[in-house]
This record gives sequence, C-alpha cells and structure tokens, in this order.
Amino acid sequence: MTDIQHLVTCLKTISNKHFTPGSTTVLFSSSRMEDNSSVTLAPSTINDLESHLILELNDVPLGPSVVFRHPKENTVGSFDQEVQELYRNYIILVYVEKESEVIEELGEKLYLLSNEASWNPRARFVVSVTMTSKVYNCQTTAKILLDELRSFKIFNVIVIIKSPQTQTSGREAGTFRNIQDKNLEIYTWFPYQHQDRCSTIHDVILLDIWLMEGNGRFKNNVNLFPDKVTYNLNKCPITAATFPIDFVVGPYTYIQTNDSTTSQSPYLTYDSGIELRFIKLVAERLNLTLRFLLPPPNNEKWGNLTEEGKLTGLLGQVVLGKADIGFGAWPLHLQLITIMDATKTYYRDDWLWWVPCAKKVPRWKSISMVFLPETWIILFLSIISAVLVILGLVTCEPTEGRTYRNCVNCASSVWATVLGVSTPYMPRTTPIRIFLVSWIWYCLAINVIFQTLLTTFLIEPGLQHQMNSIEEILTSKVKYGYNEWFDIFVRDSADEISKTILHDRMVCNEGNKPPCLDWTAYHSNFSILCSKTLVSYLLTREYVDRNGKPLICQAGGLFFPLNYVTYMEKWNPLLNRFNDMITRILESGIDGNWFESGLHMQRVYAGVTGRKTATAEYSHISLEHAQGIFAVLVPGLLLSVVIFFIELSYHKILRITRGKC
Repeated sequence: MTDIQHLVTCLKTISNKHFTPGSTTVLFSSSRMEDNSSVTLAPSTINDLESHLILELNDVPLGPSVVFRHPKENTVGSFDQEVQELYRNYIILVYVEKESEVIEELGEKLYLLSNEASWNPRARFVVSVTMTSKVYNCQTTAKILLDELRSFKIFNVIVIIKSPQTQTSGREAGTFRNIQDKNLEIYTWFPYQHQDRCSTIHDVILLDIWLMEGNGRFKNNVNLFPDKVTYNLNKCPITAATFPIDFVVGPYTYIQTNDSTTSQSPYLTYDSGIELRFIKLVAERLNLTLRFLLPPPNNEKWGNLTEEGKLTGLLGQVVLGKADIGFGAWPLHLQLITIMDATKTYYRDDWLWWVPCAKKVPRWKSISMVFLPETWIILFLSIISAVLVILGLVTCEPTEGRTYRNCVNCASSVWATVLGVSTPYMPRTTPIRIFLVSWIWYCLAINVIFQTLLTTFLIEPGLQHQMNSIEEILTSKVKYGYNEWFDIFVRDSADEISKTILHDRMVCNEGNKPPCLDWTAYHSNFSILCSKTLVSYLLTREYVDRNGKPLICQAGGLFFPLNYVTYMEKWNPLLNRFNDMITRILESGIDGNWFESGLHMQRVYAGVTGRKTATAEYSHISLEHAQGIFAVLVPGLLLSVVIFFIELSYHKILRITRGKC
C-alpha cells in the first residue's frame, strides 16, 4: 500500500470507530493551489488523496459527508450557508512543505470554518498533516498545531503526522522509541492536569501509532478520544463575574493574605447568597478554584450593548474573555446564547405584577355593607309602598279607626315593624290586619338576614377592591415600572399591552430614592413588575404590617417566566461538566432546602414567626367593632334632638301667636 492509501485507511478506521453514527462528517481539503505555491506535493496527489478519502468515507456506515474547500474554489457539496446543524466530526487535511508553514495553513482553515453557522468546536477533530520536507520534529509540530487548535476552543482533537525520515532534536515519546520510520503518529494533549497548566499546552501525548505495514493497523488500538475534561480539574482557577443582589449573591469582601513569603495580592470573595452557594458547590465538586472579578462599575449589572457598540456589565466581562463564567439571577435569553454559552437551567422564577394590598373597609361602613345599594333602595321603596297600601285599604274600610287614616301614624306603625318593635295601634278590619301580618313576616326575614350579616361585618368588614390584572393597572392610571434591563423580555411579546407598558413604564432600580417597592407598600400609588422569589424573600422581613401581613400583593397570574442560568464564554470546554454537576445537585434537592431555610431564617430575624390566629378561633368584640352602630346611632340622636327642639320652638311660637290674638 502507498502512503496515501495508508493515510486514507487510517482516517477511515478512525471515522468508523470513533465518529458518532448518523452524524455528518466535514472534510476540509486543500486551499487554493495558486496561493500555496510553496507546496511541492503534486496537485494530482492531493486530489487523489481527497477523492480516495471521500469514497472510503461514503462506505463507512455514518452520516453524510460534506466537503469544504476555500470559498473561491468551485466545489460541489460544500457548505450551505443556511444550514444550522452543528456538525459532530471534522477531518482537516493540511499540506505544507516546511514545519514553519503549519500555523498559517491550519489557522486559515480554522478561520474559514469558524465563520460558518454550523461551526462546532466541541466536535471531534482529526487533523492530518502532510509535509514534503524530510526533516521535522513530530512532537514540536503537533504542539504547534494543538496550540493553534486550542486558541479556537478545540480540545477534542488528534493530530496525525507521518514519521519523518530524519527526526530533529526533541524529547522522544517514551514507549515508542523502538518504532521505525514510515509510520503515522497520533498526538493529542490533556488540559487541566495541573494547577499551573490548565488550558496551556506544555506536553503533547503520543496516543498511538498507525503501523504502515501490510494493510496497516494501530499498534495499541487505544481510545483516541478519551474525556479530556474530567470531574477532577486539579484546582485549576476559574474566573467568575457577578455582583451583590439581595439574597442571590451577598456582599463581597477583600481578603488580605498574611503570608509574607508569597506575593499574592488581596483578592475578592463572596460568602453568602443562594446562587453563590450553588456555584461554589459546583466548583468544589469539580475541584476548581473560584476567583471573582470586581462587580461591574456604574451599576451596569448584567450589562448591555451601548450605542457606541461597547459591551458593559457581566455581558462584557464574559464575552470579552475577562471572566470564564457570569451569574447573578441572570435569565436565559435567545439573544444572549448567540454570543455566550449557557448552562442548564437551575432555577425557574415567575415574574408577576405587584400592587398595594387591598386595605380594610372602615368599620363605620359596616352597616351600609350589609346590603347592596340597590337592595337598600328597594327596602325603602317597599316601606313607602306599604304605607300607601295601608292608606288605600283604609279608604275602602269605613269602619277602620282614625289611627290608620293618618299618614304619620300609618308610617310610624310600618317603621316600627321594620325595626322589630311592637306597633302602638291595632288595626280593626280584616284586610288591614292581613296585610300587616304579611308585612311583619317580610320584616322578620329582612331582620334575620340583616342581623346575621351585621355581626359578620362588625367583626370583619372585609377589604376594599384590589387591582387583579395588568389591564386594571393600565386603566387605573397608577404609575408602574420595573428594572429597564428586563425590557428585552417584555419586548418578546408583540401585543398592544406590551407596547403600552414599554412606552409608559418607569425605571426601577437600586438608585431610586425611595425604592419603587416603598411607593407600592407605603404610599399605595405604584405597581411594579418583579420576581416572585425576590418579593417572597423581602416579605419575610420587610413590607409587612404589625401583624406580619404583607403590604404588597400579587395582581393576576404569570406575566412571563424566567429561567436562571450561568453564562460562559462561547465554547467553554467546562460547559458539559458544569451541566452534569448541576443535574446532580438539582436531583439531590439541596438547593430547594437552602432556599426554604433562608426564608425561614429571615422570618426569624424579622420576628414575624409568632402564633397566627386561626380563622375558626374566636374574636374579642371591642368598642372599635361597634363603629358602624355608632355611625347610625349618633346621627340619629342628633336628628332627634334637632326635631325635638324644632317641635318645642313650634309650640312656643304657636302659643305666643294665640296669646296675641
């Protein structure tokens, strides 16, 4: 077999054994020949290798193969710009003359591939290097190639290099010193092997050798794609960006090192917070050393893209590579995962509208609340109707006494019946007696209902109307707002309500004096869109009355949900390990226990964990409960006194007038 046939057989064997069945394999062949005039390998040889390899890959029971060449070449089967699938396997063929040309050739290919929508650095990469020079060092070349691949976030990679006829000076690969020339050596490297050698390449590993004898075979037949990132990362440092945010991430402190033998400067640390404890546990389980950046300046928080094109806040720190991870109640959003990687969701939060809780109805209104206004009107109309009916019946009964022929006496009897007291005048005729008995039964029913409801409303008069939907908030003309960073989530909904909210909302953040929640709780003139978890936490120690009841209430149901994640720099190799550890922690339930215990401790500190009176227990009736009774009694007494003095004045004036006559 020729060298080309051995290389093709080696690549075919690797594809068949190590590539994912059903996945697409990308083959990146030669660059433009006119731009690579230094390569003395004949174009026919290159084309023969490429054609032979394509035919062999088609025989492998994998998925389809895609050939990618330089964009200016007229190729068939090259990348489709509209394809969004992330490819799982890459084979890159590099042809150079000298060892010094390897970086330029591979770098150009990787740059072209990385600009494709289907680019996937987490795929399995096989880089085959063919050099026409007969003098080079395999380990040095492999290290150069692997370092260039690392700069593109490619870690799951092997490099295939043919043994040279003359090996330059360099450290030989231990167990393979007795291997003769004319073999294909397969190299890789392992990150996170030591605290000082985490993502930089110090040594390359000779995994296996393809023996170019007979039909060719692997010498050791080992796994060429072992797990590069294990669950023990040997205390390698990982830089985190966050900022203090209520109970999610606590305040930061500076730690001054007292060891005079080291030059380590003071460092920043966080000690409290639900999400902080979660991330620290993940880092601890992966044996990572967590380091923190200073919080974003100027209250930038999660950050944004400014009009000048500058990335701010946590967004800028992660995207620009200053931090490996960023967290702090940072929600998952489609716009963000195009420029960063996100871990799996570890907490779901509901965002709701919060309004002032309904206040109690004043007790002096308790009597008026027994019936609806319409019922009160009908009741008084029935009294007037009863008086008119009795007067009508009297006109048809000549034997009836003078008492019920007088309108005032008739009204007094009807009113006395309504109040549940005896009437001073007994009717003499049957029709009037029958009607009066019917009226007594009617008044008895009304009195039973009235007295029952009156007792209820005297003890607990109920609550005034409370806004219970976003529509009510908008129509009430009450001001509303939220943190402006969450405009991106409100903007996701294109309905008219969202447009109105975006147009009229006020900005709420820590810079508000007083905070927006203060206006909602203490002034009852503001509505706020806020996290259910955050408000539930605050209500354990703030915004409660003297009885421990909240001053802020939920209006309506869910407005939009948020899923909190940790963001990483794009194509961070630690993503899968973070996701695995997050899954284990979530399945253990320890995060939920942290949250519930945190809420309980806040209630203890706030002193609102006292005994609550059950609904079925008794209530002490005091003078305060009789406000409604006095609200009717006092005006009635005043009215009777006024009428009494009017009558005295009338009779006095009448006597004086008669005396003069």
